Amino acid sequence: AKGTWLSILAIWCYFHRRKIDPALQRKFNILLGMATAQASLGIATLLSNVDLQLASLHQTGSLCLLTSCLLL
Repeated sequence: AKGTWLSILAIWCYFHRRKIDPALQRKFNILLGMATAQASLGIATLLSNVDLQLASLHQTGSLCLLTSCLLL
């Protein structure tokens, strides 16, 4: 999970420094936001001793993260 988040952060930093289309920059912002939300949900799920609602939300977040990756 750390590797995935760090990879997405590195890609975001790479493209954030370049002059790219604003629509594409927005998609990279969404991707970083979704990755951060997914990591936060994963940590919250573990800290709550795998509460079923949080675990389900974490799985839903994984689908949203996959969708944001596919939008690029």
